[in-house]
Amino acid sequence: MAKVAYLLPRRRCGCCGKITTAAPSWGAAGNVTYGPNINAAAILLASEGNMPIERTAHLMEALLGTPVSTGSSPAP
Repeated sequence: MAKVAYLLPRRRCGCCGKITTAAPSWGAAGNVTYGPNINAAAILLASEGNMPIERTAHLMEALLGTPVSTGSSPAP
């Protein structure tokens, strides 16, 4: 299965300052959407840290407190 990344636009209201983020596509409902900092940390661990994908996913799971699939981890 191919990985798909969704960039969800965020906008700040000029009147009240509230930030609103767009909802993911209907087909993406239920999928986890990681922010750029989480993706960067996983890439750093897998490539620069020279860690296997399985170990990277396990460490990210420990840090985030939620399961992370090895299919979600970046390739080194």
